[in-house]
Amino acid sequence: MSELRTNRIVPRDGLPSGSSGGIIQIKSTHITAGFTTQSETYTDITGHSVTITPTRADSKILIDYRVSWMHTNGNTASASLRLLRGNTVIGNDATTDDRMGILLLSLGSTQNMSNSSINYLDSPATTSAITYKMQIHLDGSGGSGGHIFGINHYPPNDNYRGTSSITAYEISG
Repeated sequence: MSELRTNRIVPRDGLPSGSSGGIIQIKSTHITAGFTTQSETYTDITGHSVTITPTRADSKILIDYRVSWMHTNGNTASASLRLLRGNTVIGNDATTDDRMGILLLSLGSTQNMSNSSINYLDSPATTSAITYKMQIHLDGSGGSGGHIFGINHYPPNDNYRGTSSITAYEISG
């Protein structure tokens, strides 16, 4: 004879409206390809995007972004990453300073591969497909200072590799 015990069963479509916290679906992109930039303006990070179609308009979308990065040039510099829903910057106030990102990477004088991450809870209020993507820019000393920023690899030597991921969780609202 079998026996099944549980504290709670959550419906396939998440918790009922008015409840919160149930995961309805997960979409993820795992990125191993290298990306290099010297741009001093925000540039899409190739492949660092994920698309999800919410099942309910009151759902929230939790974005979890993890990135392996490195820069060349033995001088201190910085880079900013920002998160977009479609073409709209979210997670920071882009109207006050174009350099303000959701994640600031301090490029010290040592040349080690580093890992960074962000989490952001979005309320898109739609059941249409949404693409979340990441953009990056170097500070004012980027191209002219000789800095090269690499994601998932060390720009001068492609033997040093890392991985990144961007994951979207639909959470019942």
